[in-house]
Amino acid sequence: RLNNPDSIAAIFAPDGVIMFPDAPDARGHDAIRALLAGIFDSTTVQALEVRPDTIEVHGASATEWGTYTESVKPRSSPTIRLEGRYVIHWQRQPDGQWAIRRFTGNTLSATPM
Repeated sequence: RLNNPDSIAAIFAPDGVIMFPDAPDARGHDAIRALLAGIFDSTTVQALEVRPDTIEVHGASATEWGTYTESVKPRSSPTIRLEGRYVIHWQRQPDGQWAIRRFTGNTLSATPM
């Protein structure tokens, strides 16, 4: 469900935050859903490969570092291959499930396909 803002927002903790470079933070499910819906209104994610590099677990929290490759199709442009890195802070929720508390990433290269 790469282009479904509801599915993606659901993996965030209620106080989760997306922190993208050069953009205001999106805090909480509603703001995360709105941010993603705006992105998906103009861009379709065609493929996403996530490669975790390191995951450190400390009790009920964990930090994940990794890289990604993503193919995106902006509505009015050719498909672009993005490569970048990310950091996710996970938090175990009261029900025992892990949820994203903080997410940030940045693109290192963008190549038209």
